[in-house]
Amino acid sequence: MHLRVLIADDELPIRQWMAFCLRGSGLDCELVGEAENGAQALELFRQTLPDVVITDIVMPLMDGLDFISEARKLGPDCCFVVMTCHEDFRYAYRAIEQSVFRYIVKYQTGEKELIAILRELDEKLTTQRQLAGMAHSYRHLKQERVIRELLESKGGADARQLGLQNSSFVAAALAGPGIRDEDKIAGVCGEWMSAFSLYRDGEQLLVFGNLEESPSRLISLSNLHNFASGLLACGELDVGVSDIFSGAAPLQLAARQAREALDGCFFAGGYKARLYYESPKGVDRALEQAAERLGEAIRQGREAQFLPLFESLLQAGEHATRCGSQSYRETVQNLLSQLSYYAAAKEVGGGLSQQELRAGLQKESKVQGFNKRSRAAAEALVSRLREEGGADTVAQVKRYVRQNFGAALSLDSIAEAVHLNPSYLSSLFKQKTGENLSTYLTAVRLQEAERLITSTSLRLSEVAKRVGYPNASYFSHIYKKYKGVSPAALRAGPPRE
Repeated sequence: MHLRVLIADDELPIRQWMAFCLRGSGLDCELVGEAENGAQALELFRQTLPDVVITDIVMPLMDGLDFISEARKLGPDCCFVVMTCHEDFRYAYRAIEQSVFRYIVKYQTGEKELIAILRELDEKLTTQRQLAGMAHSYRHLKQERVIRELLESKGGADARQLGLQNSSFVAAALAGPGIRDEDKIAGVCGEWMSAFSLYRDGEQLLVFGNLEESPSRLISLSNLHNFASGLLACGELDVGVSDIFSGAAPLQLAARQAREALDGCFFAGGYKARLYYESPKGVDRALEQAAERLGEAIRQGREAQFLPLFESLLQAGEHATRCGSQSYRETVQNLLSQLSYYAAAKEVGGGLSQQELRAGLQKESKVQGFNKRSRAAAEALVSRLREEGGADTVAQVKRYVRQNFGAALSLDSIAEAVHLNPSYLSSLFKQKTGENLSTYLTAVRLQEAERLITSTSLRLSEVAKRVGYPNASYFSHIYKKYKGVSPAALRAGPPRE
């Protein structure tokens, strides 16, 4: 293991010799400080908290044994080696009382002996830390099992079953990469809580504890905010905190509140702390209406409206004030599924499978990333629909024009009839046929007008009305412009010779 060593001796040559021995020991040692008196040694100890201290006894300002006594209060696990010129039993007895690791006489100790002592210390501290780690792991596993059973129990499990008080009890739910640093999180909990327990639940870390109460730190909402802010400062974390419970403190309710508060962090940019009592409840009506409009457009096959309505849904999500992330995720995923099924029914391939899509969306912990991925999936599906369904759409438009050319048709009215955006319809028709939709409409009308003029005795004004031109003069102008002859001349026939 890595040994951090502090040396205290009032003789510079002795300190230099001990430092030399450390460097040549072959052990993983770090000299964290050298002190020339007991007071300086105590200050260095406070700053560095070493694993090992090698100290003289007789030093100015504070002797070595008094230094050890004070240092024990700061770092009870530190190992002390007393190295002195004095063989007086009284010194040795005091050293034994201080539980020092070794009491050695300088002129009887050489480099090999000092290195051997350091090796013993290395082995001892390594074993101690391994045992301490095993004990900590056992306690942690036992605590996790207890909390899991309490959370899953159908009875009214409360804080007392975790050894916590019912008054001032809170729960916090944490998510994000920062939950890996449990030591830092535990440090914040220790600062603000008189007692607490941690529980890892999948991708979340739950904290249960009692907010500390003292004359200078009364239980208040301010404390709740400060506790949440302290957790947020631990790293890349979202934090949700329950209400403060006094009296009976139901564990399941506290955990649910903390998770619901955490859930709201999905809609925040960056990492955020959110308190349950501040979290809005209910369903966001704007989001609900946007979802309803898109669902209706999909059912009716209004393809040109898919992307604009999907975008309005995502925008409503980014400004949601009364919605949980899971509800929003499910709404968007359900509508993407409907788009996918619609495309499949029209035999349009391409895009991600439902399983791949859901797996990708679940990785997104913030609404911005979730929406970006959702938007890309929707655009890919609609692009395929446009590419594969263009010819069918043009055929549908031509059929509608041939059946309704006598009405007051326009680009907007035709687009509405076939559930397409006017600008998209105009572009698609030109792309697929090489001519404008207005030109096609005029050609159909004039073709029918020619048939009526040459095969019926209808008045020309009536012919004009039947093919969609209420104004007979305008009809004659258009007919001559495109056919090179007026309607009257066509009816009169070729001149006689």
